[in-house]
Amino acid sequence: MWPKDNPESWKSIHEFVAEFPDDHAYWSKWKPIVRDFVSVLEVRGLVELFRIGQSMHTIIFSTLEHHRLGSEPRVTLEFNPTEQMVWIAYSRSPGHLLPADDPLYREPMSQETVPISDAVPITLGYLRRLWSETKPNLPIPDALKAA
Repeated sequence: MWPKDNPESWKSIHEFVAEFPDDHAYWSKWKPIVRDFVSVLEVRGLVELFRIGQSMHTIIFSTLEHHRLGSEPRVTLEFNPTEQMVWIAYSRSPGHLLPADDPLYREPMSQETVPISDAVPITLGYLRRLWSETKPNLPIPDALKAA
């Protein structure tokens, strides 16, 4: 069963992250980074504003009220604990997650790779864009204002 609302999706993402093994060299470093990142966004008040989910080990944000994205805008994050970097992308298709030689590959509308230490403020910028483009009649919530 998929999460029915935004708060449930945030609870579900914590459960998803917890399932990765603690005794694996890569995932044991990945887990605390993602868990802490998600927690910081929760404390900022983003739970009611965005649905959060995953595809494989990427984290995805949307403003939809339901599970399963089609061509709707989304913000995708991929954490690399080995290099201490986060890839952040804004797109309308999951095609950016495919290999570049796949015929369904689609370049994200914008993307950047940043140090983990810079990921929260940069992600907030991407989420402001997502909010503005998907909820143009609503003001930018305080939780999305600069860190």
